[in-house]
Amino acid sequence: MTLSDLIEQLQDLVEEFSELAEADVMVATQPSYPLSAVIDCISLVDSDSDEDDDDGISGGLPTVWIATSEVGSSSSVSPYAPRAAWEGR
Repeated sequence: MTLSDLIEQLQDLVEEFSELAEADVMVATQPSYPLSAVIDCISLVDSDSDEDDDDGISGGLPTVWIATSEVGSSSSVSPYAPRAAWEGR
């Protein structure tokens, strides 16, 4: 997914459901079972960055990274992501 694709999908949701503009944003991952994660920050990593030898950047364009943290047991949000998270809208 490109940054434009992500922005478009998020804008489509807000256009259809304006109240979502203030909604929390979570991330669902599935390494071996579905987990939820909290978005910590969004970072732009330049293709000239020497932090990593191979960071998955192609075409010389910077990559947008969404960094997350696991949902802890003290959170009011379940650490498990719902199946519907993989169904799209």
